[in-house]
Amino acid sequence: METLPHNRRTSGRKILLQERKKLKNQIIDNIKLTLNIIHYYLDYYVLNSLQKDEVHNDLGASFTTVTRSRGRIRKAAHAAGEEKLRDEISWMLLFKDMSISRFFPKIHSHSLEPGNVHYVMKYYNYPNLRRIILSGANAPFFIRLRLHYLLVVLKDELWTEANSSPVPPDFPQSEHFVKYDKRRAQLLEMAPWFQPWLTSPRLRLNGKDYINAEVILNAVRSDSRLLATLTPPKLYYSHGDIHSNNILCGVWWGNMILIDCRGKSSTGTLYFDMAYDIAKLFHDFRSLYSLIERHNYSIFPMSAADANSPWPTVEYRILDERGTRNFHAYYDYIRAILEEEYTGYGNLMERADFIEAMLYLTMIPLHLKTKDEALMCWVTGVVRLNEWMETYHPELKESLT
Repeated sequence: METLPHNRRTSGRKILLQERKKLKNQIIDNIKLTLNIIHYYLDYYVLNSLQKDEVHNDLGASFTTVTRSRGRIRKAAHAAGEEKLRDEISWMLLFKDMSISRFFPKIHSHSLEPGNVHYVMKYYNYPNLRRIILSGANAPFFIRLRLHYLLVVLKDELWTEANSSPVPPDFPQSEHFVKYDKRRAQLLEMAPWFQPWLTSPRLRLNGKDYINAEVILNAVRSDSRLLATLTPPKLYYSHGDIHSNNILCGVWWGNMILIDCRGKSSTGTLYFDMAYDIAKLFHDFRSLYSLIERHNYSIFPMSAADANSPWPTVEYRILDERGTRNFHAYYDYIRAILEEEYTGYGNLMERADFIEAMLYLTMIPLHLKTKDEALMCWVTGVVRLNEWMETYHPELKESLT
């Protein structure tokens, strides 16, 4: 019998050992995932239900007070939050007799009166999607089912012909730039220290030079051709704040409650460019809003002089590598579905990418409590706006360089 050469026998044993080790690691990973799912199922859906007055999910608590009494939640506005909560209540009541109401909180009572704006809703003992993703409480395929179903619900229940409206004249100006100008003025009044980051023509971010947002936006707003690309074919009812923190998830993938809707668009109506909802998903899953809000980052800003650079400089990175991988994988999944199945809404991806950048560039006054967080939002918006320009309008970049 012919005997295999020693080096071939050794190579075969190594391959066999590697395959066994790979299989063993897969089995261990599957056991860990199963135990993790069981653990969080018991924690989120069973044990939490035994605590009658604790709130175990997030209900848009900025400028509001949220309290629980057994099976009901009372959400009441502070003076500064009355208009926002009034819009939220009115928006949910708009759909109370429609099929989509099953995805919104059940409202038991409410008041829109000044000084007493509140509503009482059913309490849902559900974790939000953010918590599920970061804890690994669901298998990845199950989260993909949740996300696909969410997109179907939005398309079939909100972005419909019956819920549509014509686009008013000068839409990009009223939707994007009026808000930007207002927030810019607020920012400079509230935080004069931010001015160099706002007004410098360039920023150096992680060793790469970027055109600063104001330079790009001033060019866009003065170019009718570019403004036309930001104008949707129609406007639709939209949630307006559809990120993972506002998606409460039941045990089954199709069981979800969407909370903390925006209520009204920047134009003051119920109608949005539906790319706004898509951009909210992007700003969470691609631009990692959930991790930024949880301060899972490091950031080191330097003035131009300190950095020996012609521009203000920032070195930054997200610290949660596992969370980043997961969010980015779900972003890729969402975008693939949209590009394949959601083709009847004009240049949807271009508008969504632009709005994603604008969300970060206009949220700075809301994140000034922590300076690093405000700057992290700004540089994220600058990077996204540059990517939008390079992807869709490289001629604009060439003209600004």
